[in-house]
Amino acid sequence: VCGQQKLFPPQQHRRIRIQIQLLLPHPQLSLPQPPQPQPLLPLQQQRRIRIQIQLLPPPQPFPLLFVNPLQPQSLQHPVAAKSLMLKPPKDLFTVYSILGIIKCEKIRQYTFFNICGIICNECRRQEKRRNQMKRIDFERIFDNIRRDQTMVHCITNYVTINDVANMILAIGASPIMADDWMEVREITAMCDSLVINMGTLKQNTVRSMLLAGKEANQRGHLVVFDPVGVGASRFRKETAAKLLKQIHFNVIRGNISEIKTLYEGSDDGYGVDAKKDDAVTEDNLEYVIQMAKNMAKKTKAVIVITGKTDLVTDGQQIYLIDNGVLDMSRITGTGCMLDGVIAGFIGANPDQILEAVTTAVSAMGICGEYAKEKAEGTGTLKVHLMDAMSNMNAEWMERSSQIESKC
Repeated sequence: VCGQQKLFPPQQHRRIRIQIQLLLPHPQLSLPQPPQPQPLLPLQQQRRIRIQIQLLPPPQPFPLLFVNPLQPQSLQHPVAAKSLMLKPPKDLFTVYSILGIIKCEKIRQYTFFNICGIICNECRRQEKRRNQMKRIDFERIFDNIRRDQTMVHCITNYVTINDVANMILAIGASPIMADDWMEVREITAMCDSLVINMGTLKQNTVRSMLLAGKEANQRGHLVVFDPVGVGASRFRKETAAKLLKQIHFNVIRGNISEIKTLYEGSDDGYGVDAKKDDAVTEDNLEYVIQMAKNMAKKTKAVIVITGKTDLVTDGQQIYLIDNGVLDMSRITGTGCMLDGVIAGFIGANPDQILEAVTTAVSAMGICGEYAKEKAEGTGTLKVHLMDAMSNMNAEWMERSSQIESKC
């Protein structure tokens, strides 16, 4: 037990300790003594583990027959076996620390091996993510952006234009915010990538979007499309259809409702936020993945669906990203900022668009997690979000990215 907390009556605790010691192969070995409770894990990981514990079935009686954690072949509890075999001293220390951190009476009822099982699952998930992330060369992606100082032309909405420009500067790229049809072709010609965002749509900007998009295609520059609120009005739907028909987009980013509207041609009107009925769940995840893959193949673009879990696909490879916090939806423009970040990343990495987009989406989520911990409200949340992005690097990505790869 950890600190003053006891999982079992003293008599039973002594009996269990004796049983374990009898199974040890060497008499000089003894059970590790619990250290003083102290937080070992990042706050986000602590929250994940707490949630996992709370989702467990009701506690089972603690087994009287114990086994030797130092001899894997003798272990009777498979989950605990794998947990204790993953660097046992460190994992046991982590277990004791979690017991000291969590004060919930229900959690204290769980047995030592139950908690080891949770740690085991978390270790396996982290190892899987680390192996999958090796496919993405974060260092190369970031080096390319800051070495080349990518120029990004944005035709975006005037509600968030300042934040988008500052976020592009934060990643080490250079923004140009020009939307008059008289100059957009010249501006696009000198830039590496283009963002077309339908946030505050007007007839004049539609003309500019078409001119800039065609110029970018002609010169082989990469284009990002954000169909903001495409289902909110007939004008938006018709504009999105016209843009998709006349411009080839390399990346299409939107929430689940916007992407679903483009894919299904639905007439359901809605604003710029995702509908609750469209939320991605375990029940509809396979449908959402298939929808995104089909749309990626149809448009020959990387599809990005942002939400609680972000999805990125080129029609073949799929990345699920679990970075980010709900509070990011409480400030205007995080999606528009992400458009600029994506454009900066792919402009500097045109030979690895899928990986660059995945890195951009995960980086934005990591910045949101950092900002949430530092912010005192939504105002400072945006400031810390930009601070984090300006300090983002490959090492931070490798440490904090929550990326799962699927085929």
